[in-house]
Amino acid sequence: GPGGARNRLIAAAKHELVANFDDDSFPEQPDYFARVLRLFQEFPGAAMYSAASQDFEKEMLGPHAIAVSSGCGCVFRKSWHARTRGFVPLPIAYGMEETDISLQLHALGGLIVHDPQLHVKHDKPPPLEVSARTNATVIANMALLPYLRYPVLLWPAGLWQVLRRVILPSALRRCDAAAIGD
Repeated sequence: GPGGARNRLIAAAKHELVANFDDDSFPEQPDYFARVLRLFQEFPGAAMYSAASQDFEKEMLGPHAIAVSSGCGCVFRKSWHARTRGFVPLPIAYGMEETDISLQLHALGGLIVHDPQLHVKHDKPPPLEVSARTNATVIANMALLPYLRYPVLLWPAGLWQVLRRVILPSALRRCDAAAIGD
């Protein structure tokens, strides 16, 4: 799956900064990598630099620390990624990849910097409805994430997240379709 491939690619990288994009995402600005280098200089100890892919993220003010990186694109510090267990190698990883690796970095004390001026284009139109297969995969991933990364004390919160997804009306699932791109 994509997680296993990303782990191998990051491990094989020859540089400390490793750009990471979804298969349907790419830098939206010609100076994207120059901006990454400025972030690297401004926040030299950061574990990850998170890009903005949704309009509301682009409207935030200035770079700031976050607990979970935005989806679609980011830049890892290879040395920090090596300290984690890496991406979980799932065939379909919706709702898992960015959240999981962010939680691992956060647990290790890693700083994740989100820059609203670092733009990534998610170039896949959202479907009108999330398929049953995709929804089932998202639910399975939502259950796996708390099991792997939450302290036992927070497992009820993870269960609540899963239950909300199961009982969420299908009309609201369309909003999720935009985020996961089915």
